[in-house]
Amino acid sequence: MVQKACLTNPDLEAARELLGDISSEGEARELARMREKSAIDYAWSIAAATDQGRAEGEAKGKAEATLALLHQLLAKDETRTLTNAFLATLTGLPEDRVAAERLALTSQAKPK
Repeated sequence: MVQKACLTNPDLEAARELLGDISSEGEARELARMREKSAIDYAWSIAAATDQGRAEGEAKGKAEATLALLHQLLAKDETRTLTNAFLATLTGLPEDRVAAERLALTSQAKPK
């Protein structure tokens, strides 16, 4: 019915075309906005994952270095006799972890 009315009235046809243009421009703008938001969300996700991976890697490296230091201290005659509490203070490890590492190294060193 609208199309029929537009065929007989040029002003109505022009208004219908303009309405179609405005509507499609709005849809195009919304699609562009959604694409831009998606790209931003993706970039943020990648950045967050990268930061998390870096932090986890740094923490793992620090933990490995701390254990290596403790093992070196427990292996040397001069420092082997230090108390678990003192070694815990030096390394920042919990005292029970120091004790467990000392026990593991001691049991490895004993011949079977």
